[in-house]
Amino acid sequence: MTKIFLNGIIKIIMEDKLSFKVVEYPNRKQLQLEPKEFDEGIKFALKNDIKSLMVYCGIEWTEKYVTIDFSWLKKLPELQSLEIMAPLSKKSNVDGIYELKKLKDLHYSHYDNVPLDHNKLKSLEYLYCSYSKNHKHKECSFELLKNLKSLRLWHINWEENCKFIGELNKLTRIELTWSRSIKSLDGLEEYKLLEFLSLRNLSQLEDISALNKLKGIKGLWIENCKRINEEGKKKLTMFRKNIYTNGY
Repeated sequence: MTKIFLNGIIKIIMEDKLSFKVVEYPNRKQLQLEPKEFDEGIKFALKNDIKSLMVYCGIEWTEKYVTIDFSWLKKLPELQSLEIMAPLSKKSNVDGIYELKKLKDLHYSHYDNVPLDHNKLKSLEYLYCSYSKNHKHKECSFELLKNLKSLRLWHINWEENCKFIGELNKLTRIELTWSRSIKSLDGLEEYKLLEFLSLRNLSQLEDISALNKLKGIKGLWIENCKRINEEGKKKLTMFRKNIYTNGY
C-alpha cells in the first residue's frame, strides 16, 4: 500500500511500512536518502522511475564526516541528477558516480576531501560546487567537462581572475559566489555563448571590463561587489534592461 503525505513541497511516501522523501520540481522528482535508506531507496527509485537523487545526513547525525561507499549507484543507471549534501570523509568511495553515464546535473561540495576525476564525467552539463585547490590538478580541471553548460561556484579563493575556469565552449550560465581574491573578470570574454552571469559577494572585484565582449548576455546579477570601479559602473548601463544590482 502506498500513502502520500504533504510536508511543504516534500511528499512523504509510505510503502511497506517505509517512508521516503520526494521533492517534486517542475521538471523532475528528487528522492532524498540518508545512508541508512540506501538499500530500500534503490528499490523505490527503480519502481518509481526516479532519475534525481539527493544524499544527505539527517539531523541526528552528529559526526563531522561520514564515510559512504557509492558503489550502489551502479544499480541506478538512468540517474540524471545527483546532489550530495552529506559531509564525506576522505575514505569515501565515489567510483559509483562514474558509473552514471547519463548524469547531467551534479551538486558536489567535497573536492577538498574526495576530489572527482572529470575525465570520467563527460556527460555533465550542470555542475554546482565549492572551489578547491584540487581543481588545479589536471584530473579535476573544469576544461575536461566539455559538455558543461552551467557552472556554479562558491568560496573561490587563490584566483585573481576567471581564467581558471578554462576552455568551455558550451557554457551559457556562470555563477560566482563568495570570493576574497577575484579582482577581475578577465577570462569570461572567451565564453561567447554566455547568457546569464551572477556575481555575488566578490569583495575584491574591481575590473569588469570583460563584460564589454559578452554580447549575448541576457541576464546579469551583481550583489555585494562593492569595489567595482567607476568605469565599470558606467559600463553597466548597457545591461540596464536585464540587470539586478545590490550593494555594488
